[in-house]
Amino acid sequence: AAEIVSVSSARYHSLALDTLGRVWAWGDNNSGQLGDGTTQGKTSPILSNLATLGNHKIITVSGAGYHSSYSMALDDIGRLWAWGANNYGALGTGWNTSPIVPALVNLSALNGVKVVDFSAGDTHALALDESSRVWAWGNNAYGKLGNGNTNVQYTPVSVDLSALGMAKMVSVVAGNTHSLALDDQGRLWAWGLNSNGQLGDGSRQISLTPILVNRTALLGAKFVEVAIGTNHSLAKDNVGRLWAWGYNAYGQLGDGTGVDRFTPVPTRLPVPKPAMHPAILAIRELMAPEVADIPLEITEENDYVIKVNSSAFNAVVNIRTADGGLVHLSSGTCAKSSGLIARLPIGTYHLLVHSTSSDGYGTVTGGSFTADAHIAQMNEYLDYACNSGGYGSGYGNSSEPDWWGSDYGGSYGYGG
Repeated sequence: AAEIVSVSSARYHSLALDTLGRVWAWGDNNSGQLGDGTTQGKTSPILSNLATLGNHKIITVSGAGYHSSYSMALDDIGRLWAWGANNYGALGTGWNTSPIVPALVNLSALNGVKVVDFSAGDTHALALDESSRVWAWGNNAYGKLGNGNTNVQYTPVSVDLSALGMAKMVSVVAGNTHSLALDDQGRLWAWGLNSNGQLGDGSRQISLTPILVNRTALLGAKFVEVAIGTNHSLAKDNVGRLWAWGYNAYGQLGDGTGVDRFTPVPTRLPVPKPAMHPAILAIRELMAPEVADIPLEITEENDYVIKVNSSAFNAVVNIRTADGGLVHLSSGTCAKSSGLIARLPIGTYHLLVHSTSSDGYGTVTGGSFTADAHIAQMNEYLDYACNSGGYGSGYGNSSEPDWWGSDYGGSYGYGG
C-alpha cells in the first residue's frame, strides 16, 4: 500500500504526496487548486488528476498563495506543473486562465535544463535548475522576481545573479513580498520589499536584484537552511543556531522583543539543561529524630526511582515541591522497602528523610544513609508494582490503601 511521504498546506487547502507519486488534495477548491477537474471543495482527500503526466511521477508538491490559492509540483524528469488561481501569472504557464488540472509551467527559457528545486510564494514563484540558475515569474511588485525591474512575468525569467561571482545557488524560497536564496558558500541573498528589514542588509531599501544578507553576527558561521514569512525571514546556521530578521510586531523573530530587525539576530531558543541522572544524591548522617533535607533538581520531566539506603535505621522519604506541596507516586506503583517511583515535572524538590527505628527504649535512632535518584526503567515498574511486596497497610493487599497505609499516606506524601 502507498504511504504518504510529504505534506504541504496553503491558506485554505492541503496537499499530500504518496510513495506512488500521486497527489492527494482537500479543502477549498474555488480556483481549482485541488486539481481534480472541478471547483468543488472537499472535506477529505481526493486524488489530483495527473493524467497529463503520462508515466511520470510527482516528487515534490507545494500548496501556495494567501491572496491567490494554487498548487505546484515537480516531476521526476525536472518539469514543473501548476494548477489553481493564476493571478499575476503565478503559475508560469504563459496564459492568464486558471487551470483546474495540472498544467505545465512554461520552461522554454531553460533550454532543456531540468528544474531541481522550486518555491511557490503568494503570487510569484521561484525555481532552481540543475545549472544553479534561478528563475522567477508572476507578480513582480517591489522587484521580488530579482530580474532588475517590476514588470509582471507570465513565464520564467532569469534572476540576476551577477553579484554571486563563482558561487552557485543551492536553494530558493519565495514569500509574499520578498525572495531568498542560499548559495554554496553559506551566504544568503535577498531581494524585493524591505520595509521591515526583511532583506537583512541593514536598510529599508527595496532591491530589484539579489543582495547579501548581513551575516556579521554569525562570526564566520554559514547559513545552511532558510525559511520565509510574509515580511520576515529565518535561517539556521551550521552550528545549529537560529537567526531571524524583519517584521517583529507579533514577536515572530523570537528574540524576546517586538522590534523589527534589519540584520539577523539570534532567536532566543531555550537552552535545555542536561537530564538529571544522578547515581548518588547524598551520603549523609541522620541525627534522629531530626529530618534530613536533600535538594533534588529535576531538568527533565519523567518518572524517577527514589531510593534511601541505610544499614543503621529504617528510612522513610517524604518528597515535597519547592513550595511544600506533596508529591504522589506514579500510577500503579507502590512504595517498597527499596524505594519508590514518583512522577517529577521539571523543578526543585526536597527529599525529607527520617527514621522509623528505635533503640527499644522509645528513642528514635539514626545513622548514615545514601540517597539516589534516576529515571525509572521499564523493569523497575514491575519491581514497584502494587501487590508484589509493596507496603500498603495490608502489605500488598489490593483492597487496602497503598503507600504505608492511609495514615502515613497523608502525612508523608506517598498517597494519591
